[in-house]
Amino acid sequence: YVYTKQDLLDFYSSLKTANKSQQVLVAELIEDIEFCPNVNAMVIGENRTKILYITDQILRGKVYLGNIYPSKANNHTINTIKSITKRIGDYLSTLGYRGLFGLDFLVDSSNNLYTIDLNPRRQGGYMCNVLMSRGVDIIELELELALDGNVPVDFDYDDFQIDMAVAYTKVKPYKKNAIIKNTVFENSFEYPFVNKG
Repeated sequence: YVYTKQDLLDFYSSLKTANKSQQVLVAELIEDIEFCPNVNAMVIGENRTKILYITDQILRGKVYLGNIYPSKANNHTINTIKSITKRIGDYLSTLGYRGLFGLDFLVDSSNNLYTIDLNPRRQGGYMCNVLMSRGVDIIELELELALDGNVPVDFDYDDFQIDMAVAYTKVKPYKKNAIIKNTVFENSFEYPFVNKG
């Protein structure tokens, strides 16, 4: 984060020599973040993007630790995430992209949604999603798409939703060489674990 001229100078001095001649992307700081949804989708053909899961990322500050399902996003936010993801996936499809991709979002306290990151690959919560899959095998879909360029079954978002809460996390020390103790982490959020059945 850059708040002062000294912060900028400190950042610049930390860059590798080769990077100092490159452009720097500057983005406004989004404060009062409530939660950070993540979507997984699959491009299976031109203008054929399928949404698989919407989860919330588990973050410690800006460090990714995992995902939790279901997202606590309201229906309007979920529908907006689906719409944005389909538009981006369909655009990627016109460039020849096929396979899994993900998008990261931020939702602030005013319920504003920000698209912040495109991951044209499997993401950290991939294995959790594979284990959650019922009726449609993500690994088989990927394999068929890679080998034949076709997906032999039709599927949609509802085929991937489950009636339980699932969390995937990886343990990372808070600071280098730190020991994780029983504590409440900053920026932790409460999630409504309600039986949807």
